[in-house]
Amino acid sequence: MFGRDESSRALRQSHQQAFAEWLKLSIKQKKLDLTEYFAGLDDPVKVVVDHLLTSQIHRTQIPAYARRMERELYCSDLEVLLETITGGLSEGASDPQSSRRE
Repeated sequence: MFGRDESSRALRQSHQQAFAEWLKLSIKQKKLDLTEYFAGLDDPVKVVVDHLLTSQIHRTQIPAYARRMERELYCSDLEVLLETITGGLSEGASDPQSSRRE
């Protein structure tokens, strides 16, 4: 069983690994990753995307070790993708309710 320190270390390492792996994805793979994530949510995609863009919460979830260049790449790619998704929803390309679980 993990103690508090071991659990924190394992969680931090997992976060760092997921962050580094996401940065290596192509923009197409990142969009697919986001689409799959949104599909598993109960809330409408538009509501979630609007919240992410407005709150900028993603900027606070970057691992502490990340270099400025990595931070900028993460934020710019994510924000471009969120704007693209929002644009697609506005044009009726996807139903905002489509992320609701049945």
